[in-house]
Amino acid sequence: MFLKMVLYYHWYIYCINYRNRTINQDGQRHGSIIMTKDLKKILIVDDEPLILFGLSKTFGDIAEVKTVRTGEEACEELAASNYDLCILDIYLPGMSGMEVLERIKQTSPWTKVMIMTAYADDQIKRQVRKITPYFFEKPFKLSEIREIVKKSI
Repeated sequence: MFLKMVLYYHWYIYCINYRNRTINQDGQRHGSIIMTKDLKKILIVDDEPLILFGLSKTFGDIAEVKTVRTGEEACEELAASNYDLCILDIYLPGMSGMEVLERIKQTSPWTKVMIMTAYADDQIKRQVRKITPYFFEKPFKLSEIREIVKKSI
């Protein structure tokens, strides 16, 4: 009985530590949990800090999340590391999301891409749907996107 109590206590402490991990300024979680090698990797590209924070918090428990604010940073990150999924805004400062999307398809075709934007006309929707089936208009529900991401990675 004593051994069971000790095991439950350690499991409880583990769960508390996992839940209480914090998010640093890059939107990545850190804390007392060591990431496993089979954890999927998601790159989120958006110029709005609140979107980056919300999405990184939403996916932080199902994947290793990295956030960047420009298309150039996204291309550098994709060249430096392999990602399973890239969630990409179309309108970014500097290099546009469409240019980043084309570069992703050339340099890392295994990376799935989800596009999000607050400003979408029919031409952009048609153009994006030729390349990726995942297209979201802001504002969106985090719970819906979480389920789609869980299924896609």
